[in-house]
Amino acid sequence: MYNVNNAISKRINKIMFDLGINQDQLAKILNITQPAVSKYLKGRVPPPNVLLQLSKLSGTSIEWILTGNIETKQKDITLFEESEQYHTSKTIEEKFNLLPTDIQKNIETLIDSILKLK
Repeated sequence: MYNVNNAISKRINKIMFDLGINQDQLAKILNITQPAVSKYLKGRVPPPNVLLQLSKLSGTSIEWILTGNIETKQKDITLFEESEQYHTSKTIEEKFNLLPTDIQKNIETLIDSILKLK
């Protein structure tokens, strides 16, 4: 018998693998606990807000996470964007999200100060 929740867990695992992150890192990025991530990897379906964050983080859709299917419109617009700039920006955002909150705030303050110099 096909277990839908197990399939969702496999897709979350794939997201983590593709991003090269572990459960702790994913938990920090999503602002949830590591035990919550563990439950999702054991078959519990994440709540909508976590599904949305996972889809944005992975550049996929919530539909793909839940069903493995790709929405045509989403696919055409965002899923297969091959711009080098896109991948660089995503990598920077991923790294930024791994930083402690106090350092993130300092970086945001620095960026705001630089933008005021324009």
